Amino acid sequence: MPINGLSDRGSVDPRFQEIGRLRKGAEKPSGNRPGRDLSYFRYVPGSRHLESANVFRQLYGAEPTSLEVYFPFDTMERVFSSWREAYGQNRLCKLRCDGARWHDWIEGDRHYHSEAGRECELHYRDSENRCPDCPCQYSGKLSVILEPMWERDQIGLVTVITSSINDIANLAAKLVQWEPLTGKAFVLWRAAERIGVPIKGKRAGKDSDLLHLELRKDFLVGTYQAAKLQAQARLAGPSVIPAQIEASAEPPPDLDYDGELIEGDPFLEGEASAAQEPAEPHKWTIAEFEQLVRWARDKGLSDKIVLRALGINRMSEYPGNPDAARLQIDAYVAEQADAELADAA
Repeated sequence: MPINGLSDRGSVDPRFQEIGRLRKGAEKPSGNRPGRDLSYFRYVPGSRHLESANVFRQLYGAEPTSLEVYFPFDTMERVFSSWREAYGQNRLCKLRCDGARWHDWIEGDRHYHSEAGRECELHYRDSENRCPDCPCQYSGKLSVILEPMWERDQIGLVTVITSSINDIANLAAKLVQWEPLTGKAFVLWRAAERIGVPIKGKRAGKDSDLLHLELRKDFLVGTYQAAKLQAQARLAGPSVIPAQIEASAEPPPDLDYDGELIEGDPFLEGEASAAQEPAEPHKWTIAEFEQLVRWARDKGLSDKIVLRALGINRMSEYPGNPDAARLQIDAYVAEQADAELADAA
């Protein structure tokens, strides 16, 4: 049996091992002084993955400013940890807070943790969320997958470290915007930007190489094209597929489509491949039909686009199985996106 609070499903936090870290600054010269800010990513291998440093250098060079990354989990909270933290001797975190409440702290020789948090006792409430008595600094840790590293047998996550409030805000906004995160390619890069900083009680401008995150161009264009097709379908008329279909032993209902099918569509001319035209028509179940509807809507596709992609007026006319339908729909959407890009050029 699982131990409550330790090994039960609600307490377990699935994770990959960390093979290295990407830092924004140079090594510390001495004491507690931070290293100078860099314009590129500095890779620091984990103590058990020293060989990953050579692999990283071979793949990305000595001073990379841009990296293609993937994420291991779907939500921002699973891939991005952001806190205000204070560290003591031996890099031991002695205080971790969310800006208002303590969640981890050390008193004497004991460590305490609270999900609900403990009210901060240092009484800071200025516009910068700081005060002279508060020892905490901003800390952000972004866990990413570098696919070329995995292909070279360096399996694990790389953690991007930042202490910039601007980085934390930028990354959080983009991660939330593009959830779910898995299965999508992103580009993480550094670029100089003018920011405001407090100096001797006044605001001053300073150039800083901040972190930026965006979907890779082809994923971004694909998302835009899918949204455009969906908007066009909404303007063309109401949805032709019911939002919910009650479970029944009867076959799926015929779905009328009163629009005009695209001329020259190979699926209408009988040019579809053998894999899409089985010898005997597939007998669809209610469950299969509902799964296809949910799958299409998750991709931002309207019901009318689905019927048009399959080259039919109603679902009962389609002879293929669900896998063939998905492949045909994906091929149609890609073809329409390519046509849009060609017209734009």
